Amino acid sequence: MSPRPPLKQRDRESALVQADAEATRLCAALYEARDRILDTEVELSRLRAAIEETRQDLRKREAMFAELKQAFERRVDLLCQSDAEWTAIEIARPSPSYQVSEPLRSRARRLMNEGFTALWQRSREQAVAR
Repeated sequence: MSPRPPLKQRDRESALVQADAEATRLCAALYEARDRILDTEVELSRLRAAIEETRQDLRKREAMFAELKQAFERRVDLLCQSDAEWTAIEIARPSPSYQVSEPLRSRARRLMNEGFTALWQRSREQAVAR
């Protein structure tokens, strides 16, 4: 039989075994933490890409909304002009249903002519632009 080591040496060996076990546990915890950090970085990268994609989609939708708004405003303008032109035509035409003074009638004729000229020129510009 081999002699038993002295008590202090056994205590040191036991302390070394415990320290080695603690170091192994800490290394495993570090690797686990590193893996979680890497997973978090991957998830963060994915979220950033999703945010950028959402921003681009929002910019596209804002541009489409601006186009629709402009188209709507153009239609409203055309409807208002059309309504004003028809009113001017009705006033400019002698009609028993309208009792309009001659100065107002001549002013309506002048406005009607100016409106038709402007409308004709605008439609011509739009045709050239197309």
